[in-house]
Amino acid sequence: HEIGPIDVTAMAQACRNSGGKVIVQVEKVVQGGTLDPKLVAIPGIYVDAVVIGSAEDNMQCLGTPYDGSLTGEYRIPMDAIPAIPLDAKKIIARRAAMELPQDAIVNLGTGAPEKIANVAAEEGISDKMTLTVEAGSIAGVPMGGTQFGASANAMAIIPHNVQFDFYQGGGLDVAFLGLAETAPNGDLNVSKFGTRLAGAGGFIDITQNAKKVVYCGTFTAKGLKTECRDGALVITQEGAKKKFVQQVEHITFSGKYAVEVGQPVLYITERAVFELRPDGVTLIEIAPGIDLQTQVLDQMEPEYVEGWYSATDFVPANDDPVVKTFVEAFNAKYGIDPELYASAYYGTVKALAAAIEIAGSTDHEAVNDALTQIKDLPAPTGTMTYGAHGNMIHSLVITQIHDLKPSVVSTVSMDPN
Repeated sequence: HEIGPIDVTAMAQACRNSGGKVIVQVEKVVQGGTLDPKLVAIPGIYVDAVVIGSAEDNMQCLGTPYDGSLTGEYRIPMDAIPAIPLDAKKIIARRAAMELPQDAIVNLGTGAPEKIANVAAEEGISDKMTLTVEAGSIAGVPMGGTQFGASANAMAIIPHNVQFDFYQGGGLDVAFLGLAETAPNGDLNVSKFGTRLAGAGGFIDITQNAKKVVYCGTFTAKGLKTECRDGALVITQEGAKKKFVQQVEHITFSGKYAVEVGQPVLYITERAVFELRPDGVTLIEIAPGIDLQTQVLDQMEPEYVEGWYSATDFVPANDDPVVKTFVEAFNAKYGIDPELYASAYYGTVKALAAAIEIAGSTDHEAVNDALTQIKDLPAPTGTMTYGAHGNMIHSLVITQIHDLKPSVVSTVSMDPN
């Protein structure tokens, strides 16, 4: 009735042979010789004492009763697995799920990565790859929270150490693990924080041998609160602790070594995605609604971002006349510089106003037709043109960070086709 054999046999052997005492807690005692010998994980010759506990003392997982789908006794329909709410970790998991190759063998770690299994189940793609957990399950839907380590509908459940033999041999196509603290060179720390030694666990074994590693976690910690509104991410309360630091306290993963061996590495957060390149961690994506300056750069340690290049939709420090006029008007009215969200809304309204002027009316179909005629419309988020695929395309600005502020290096026009 356990989620797997884990390492109980090896632990009992080591304790017994080192002069210790092996005490086993069980739910009930049965007549000797009546158990299937192939199911016996700890032979009686290893045991010094048996403690009989109540059902409450013998939960399958912490605080959770027995679930036969986690032991292979029966299978459950995929739609019986409840959907998880849309929060920062689910946003991370949904973006991370885009890195799941078909037919790949995958490891999921605890924290944000464990929610990738829920996303895969919700999207009906769990059978497109094989998800594994270090505790021993292969395939199925890995569970999260206090049930982490178990998998519903697993294809096989093997011993913990045997699973690691496979991992250490390079069997994983991609591993998704937690992101606690990272440095500009790609180093990662998940094992030591001040006086608290969390330990590396199987982190090193997995990350050093996987063909690709994706680190998943919120951009900041301690108090972060987010919401999703109108298809955009809104930070309602920023986390007090920065995760992107100049130097990690403990190196659990070496970015330098990953670059040397050519291992692909991504860092996925709820608001931005980063890639490890030969010159360090590089910002490659920003979520809709996120402001580059205040919600990304300002939330990293200063030394982390100096000299960075980035492509973005909008920065207030832009000599473009349209941008300058918008920033001055916004600042005069609200007393602050506009961020990306404000500039995007303004650009949308400007495009709509232009379409109404072209249509000569506010008729819905007429305005829609007029939108397709918009070309080279100046806006704070760049020159806007209706694209061939039904999207409003606009130019991007390339920026470089100096003294924690982005300065415009160039503008890149986007092909509307």
